[in-house]
Amino acid sequence: MRRHYYTTPSNYLELIKLYKTMLEERKDKINKKKDRISNGLQKLFETNSVVDKMKAEFLALEPELKERSVVTAELMKNLVKEQSQADKVRQIVLSDEAVVKAKAAETQILADDAQRDLDAAMPAMEAATKALDSLNKNDINELRAFSKPPHLVKFVMEAICLLLGQKLDWASAKFVLGDTDFLKKLQQYEKDKISDALLKKLKEYIEHPDFVPEKVATQSKVCKSMCMWVRAVDMYAKIYRVVEPKRKRLEEAEKDLNQVMGMLREKQQHLAEVEKQIAQLEASYDASLAEKTELERVIDLTANRLTRAGRLTSALGDEQVLWE
Repeated sequence: MRRHYYTTPSNYLELIKLYKTMLEERKDKINKKKDRISNGLQKLFETNSVVDKMKAEFLALEPELKERSVVTAELMKNLVKEQSQADKVRQIVLSDEAVVKAKAAETQILADDAQRDLDAAMPAMEAATKALDSLNKNDINELRAFSKPPHLVKFVMEAICLLLGQKLDWASAKFVLGDTDFLKKLQQYEKDKISDALLKKLKEYIEHPDFVPEKVATQSKVCKSMCMWVRAVDMYAKIYRVVEPKRKRLEEAEKDLNQVMGMLREKQQHLAEVEKQIAQLEASYDASLAEKTELERVIDLTANRLTRAGRLTSALGDEQVLWE
């Protein structure tokens, strides 16, 4: 309108003050916006740095995983091989254990058979030995006192002299009875070494109807004990002839059993060593497998993080240019 406008000094100063206030507000608004953009750019730069670091780690982990996979596969291969060898050794050991068990059973049968035969003779032998223990020096002197002994006394002493390798007459019998170790010799008589010829000669006495302890006791109770001893020795000698071959077979069987047991123990020891090696291999394999699994987990985790980070940086790529 081409008109002049006038203002007062106070209004002019208020206008300047208002301008300054608005300028400060505008500066604050722009600085805040700049700070937000700066912080966003900083986060983007940090994210890119972390992504680059994860990529480097990811690239480094892949060869390590391949190497660990090869090591684990090799350990598995060795483990399978060792287990196969252990199975073979185990089968051999089981087979040998069955053989040993069978031989032990056979040996026990032989031992029981021999012991059964001996047990048949031992009661009579023990009874005769106990009867001899009941005799003393006075009993022996009682027999020596006979100048003309009764028939059965003389008959029993002939059998005693026969076993002791003396002449079969009363003089020799008295000489035998006069030995201070007479009863000791009878108790320690080597029953296992009676010859077939001596046993054949002794048969005449054993099979005689009067050579029984009950009949002998009617003439001498001392000779009854000796008659029991002679009959017991004869029974033992006959049974021993049956038992001796069984004993020899038993000794051979025990020798074979000990040899087989020795071989079995060696194989069992070898099996124990193989199983120990397998246990160590299994421990190594488990540890390697655990490391491999952990590597796979880390790689999967890193790959997922890279994927998410890639999406984020890709989405904010245009914003970064704008913010810069």
